[in-house]
Amino acid sequence: MDEVALDEIARGALADHGGPGCSVAIVTRRGTRFGAYGLARTEPATVFRPDTLLPIASMGKPFTATAVMTLVEAGRVHLDAPVRTYLRDFGVVDETAGETVTVRNLLTHAVGWAGDVPWVEDRGDAALALQVANIATARQILPPGWLFSYSNTAMTVAARLVEVLYGEPFETVVERLILRPLGLDATGYFPERVISAPAASGHRDGKPVQEAWLGPRSAGGAGAQYSNAVDLARWMGWWLGYGPVGPIGEETRTRMITELIPVGLGPASTGLGWHVDHRGGGDVVYHEGALPGIGAINLFVPQAEVGLVVLVNTENAGRIYRRIVDRLLDDLAGVRKPAKRLHADLAPDTLAELSGSYAIEQPATVYERIVVESEVSRLVIRSEPGGFHPPALPIAREHDDLFAVDAGPWRDMPVEFVRSPGGEVFGVRIAGRVFPRLVD
Repeated sequence: MDEVALDEIARGALADHGGPGCSVAIVTRRGTRFGAYGLARTEPATVFRPDTLLPIASMGKPFTATAVMTLVEAGRVHLDAPVRTYLRDFGVVDETAGETVTVRNLLTHAVGWAGDVPWVEDRGDAALALQVANIATARQILPPGWLFSYSNTAMTVAARLVEVLYGEPFETVVERLILRPLGLDATGYFPERVISAPAASGHRDGKPVQEAWLGPRSAGGAGAQYSNAVDLARWMGWWLGYGPVGPIGEETRTRMITELIPVGLGPASTGLGWHVDHRGGGDVVYHEGALPGIGAINLFVPQAEVGLVVLVNTENAGRIYRRIVDRLLDDLAGVRKPAKRLHADLAPDTLAELSGSYAIEQPATVYERIVVESEVSRLVIRSEPGGFHPPALPIAREHDDLFAVDAGPWRDMPVEFVRSPGGEVFGVRIAGRVFPRLVD
């Protein structure tokens, strides 16, 4: 792909979806190509550059998983051992889950307890320990190991395991074992260290916002990192085998992207810290990240030996980076996202069976309550104002209990109704999280 084609793809995505700017990296065996477009900051106007820093949110989770796998490779941690083997005072509300949940469950988001609890606001070295103590309030949503349900709390416990076994703060371990050896010198966890570096603001409704830069230290293992396209291109190159030896060997890296659990009925799985989208032409190994006013993705296709990075500074980031990577994957790797065939008209008994209220409840808090409602012959997911999800998401059936959003910014996002072993509708998975059904 020539430079003109990349420019056309990126600028077109920004123009169509209203983003201030973005940076892009394409990694192949022949080398790395960068592109940067639009503005990193609108007040004052500052151009986006390949080395412009941006919070990468949950894209930090594979770094956490890699740190855990250094311990696995060294024989100090066993993936199928209970977490309490290493964190003896660990617990959640459900004592059985606290005893039985494994390290593998942490890395595959199959812990079953609530995936989000309030973050501890602490900047000291005890932040992770305090956060894991806070996770003790997490209620059990699913049996451990039963289903994938996206979990910030699981990856936070994984980060705590790293710092306990290494006897150093989590960030220090990642910097020493991963960032510095791989030459990721601009990537880190403490924004106060890079306050004068080229950095992007997030943007909401066209106005700059800084919340993404203000994450608590306790979120470090789940998503409080920053980086840029230059460093993340090196990261993708290492996963493709182009870089230095690094913290873990090729066999362990392969385990992380091939020891998979399914994500419901769709063409997706989760490995050890990475997600895998099974597409025609190859498997796309990826992780996304989103915080207020920003969004990003890094991915690689082992079969095609291609890696991509896109960082975007707007709340519409997902629409922009998905448009860019889908086109680049098609052009560079022959990997095409299959078109969904959706059916909006549903039978009355299906509408009645799936309609209802769903929520992840915690003591004194609710992560978010969503309502599945029928409108004529279709379903709409409604969310409480101020929640994580848009207020209304129309969905249509792909097949069986697998649906997808069929309009708006979240178009094509999978939505799946989860059934108990007895066949009853137990919950709904949306944006990766399983929301149990509320019983009146």
